[in-house]
Amino acid sequence: MRNRLASILALASVAATAGVTRNAPLGRRGPFGHRPVRNTDAGAAGGNASTTTPAQGGDDAAKAEAAKAAEAAKAAEPMLSQSKVNALLAAERRKLEERLAAADGAAKELETLRAERQAAEEAKLSATQRQELERKREKESYEKKVADLDAVAKRERNARHELLRSTRAAEAVSAIAAKLLNDKLAPTVQREIASRLVVETQADGSERLMVRMSDAAADLEPAETALPKLIDAEIAPVFFRAQGGSGAQHGGGNGGAGRTYTTPQAAFQSAFAVKK
Repeated sequence: MRNRLASILALASVAATAGVTRNAPLGRRGPFGHRPVRNTDAGAAGGNASTTTPAQGGDDAAKAEAAKAAEAAKAAEPMLSQSKVNALLAAERRKLEERLAAADGAAKELETLRAERQAAEEAKLSATQRQELERKREKESYEKKVADLDAVAKRERNARHELLRSTRAAEAVSAIAAKLLNDKLAPTVQREIASRLVVETQADGSERLMVRMSDAAADLEPAETALPKLIDAEIAPVFFRAQGGSGAQHGGGNGGAGRTYTTPQAAFQSAFAVKK
């Protein structure tokens, strides 16, 4: 009986110890020396749990609030009035004008210094050297004037040649205008003819109007004989009205009914005498 009572007391003592271990804080050990398993430890061991700490969630919320506050502050910034904008632009314009004026003043001062330096250097030259320098300057001035006159002469010559080509092309179009498909084609035909005209300077210095017959630079023929060929070969097939009847374009054929057809070459030659 005494032994049975001792056994019951020992079991009760062990059960009480086990209960205390289960309810013990995290730092305590169980009856077998193991630390109790927690939910967070189980998640870490399994590797499948991903939780967000309260501190991290608070940081995200704080950042979002800060961004909203920045946007609100930006939207609340006052807009500049037009008068203030004009005043700012005027101030910037004045600053720019002042800088430009300062730059002009510096450039003039530099030019003055260069002139003074050149005068000082020339003062050291002998009479012969000064004469040589003066002749050099006169030569440079003369060459510049010749170059300027040559440029003016080239512009005037080009304008004259352009007028000559345009006028001769207009004369050619007026001779064949009745045969065009419609009146609106006249400017196009005139430009086409003018683009093939070239003014060539002869050996005696005179100028003669030529027609470029092909892409070759030397394939030129006087306009008096070449323009009718150009009209027959390239203008008539594209821009002239079709003539009725078979063979009518050559003045014969059954469909001509005795009606003759004047070729562009004949029309051109009859309208204009040979110009030299």
